Amino acid sequence: ARVKVFDQFEAKLYRKKYVRPEDMTDFAALRVICYLNQDKEIVAGLLQDNFGVMKKEDKSLNLGVDKMGYNAIHLDAMLKNDRDSLPEHERYKNLKFEIQVTTMLQHTYAEIEHDLIYKTGNVLPEKIQRQINRTSTELEGLDDEFEQIMNDIDNHIKSTYQKVDKNELDVPIDSPSLRRYLYKKFGDISDFKPQFGYVNYTYVINQLHSMGINTLAEFEKIIPDNFKVRYSKIPASKYGTYVTGLVVWFLIIHDHK
Repeated sequence: ARVKVFDQFEAKLYRKKYVRPEDMTDFAALRVICYLNQDKEIVAGLLQDNFGVMKKEDKSLNLGVDKMGYNAIHLDAMLKNDRDSLPEHERYKNLKFEIQVTTMLQHTYAEIEHDLIYKTGNVLPEKIQRQINRTSTELEGLDDEFEQIMNDIDNHIKSTYQKVDKNELDVPIDSPSLRRYLYKKFGDISDFKPQFGYVNYTYVINQLHSMGINTLAEFEKIIPDNFKVRYSKIPASKYGTYVTGLVVWFLIIHDHK
C-alpha cells in the first residue's frame, strides 16, 4: 500500500486536469497479490462485495493481443455506507482509493519496470527496451504455465478420487491416491487424520516402491484383514492416527512377515 507524496499528487492533478483534489481516485492505493491469474477475478469479486466500487478496469485489455506489459485489475473504490458510518471510519467518508489485483509475477514485473523505466524518464535505448519486453513476455508465459500446472494437479486429484471411490485400485500410488484410499478404508477410526503426519509422505511412498508396491491394488494386499479390529484395541494416541502412520504400520507388519 502507498499514499502519493505531495509532488506526485500535485503533478497528477495538473496532468489529469482534475477540478478538485477529491476527484483523484488513487491518492491512496493498495495492491492485492494472488498466486494465479484465475484468482484475480475471484479476489476482485470479493472486493466488489465489500467496497463501493465505482470503476473496474482490466489493464491487460489495454495492451492489445500483440503487446506485453503491466497486467492487473484496477478498482476505483470507496468505503460503503455501512463502513464509513462507523466512528473510526468517519474521516474516510467519500474518499476514493485504488485497489490493484495482480499475480506475484506481475507484481514483480510492475515493481522492477517502475524503477527501470519510469524513474529514468520512460525513454531507454531500443536494446534495453527489447530486454524489458522479453522479460515481460517470459513472466506472462510463466503465469500461464503455473496456472496450467495447478489445473493439471486439480484434474489429477479429481480423477484419482473418482477412481478410488469406485474401488478401481489399479492406480499408481502417489500422495492423492494414498490419502484418498486410506481415508475411504480407515476414515471411521475415531482419531483418524487424513493429513500426512510427522513421517514424510515421500519417505513412505518411496518405501512402498522399493518393496515393489506401486499400485493401490498391490498395497491393499499387505493390509491384514483384521487390522482395523486389532488397531481399535490399542489405546488412542493423543496425536491421532495419520495417513503416513498407518502406512508405517503396514510396512512393519509386511516386513515382519
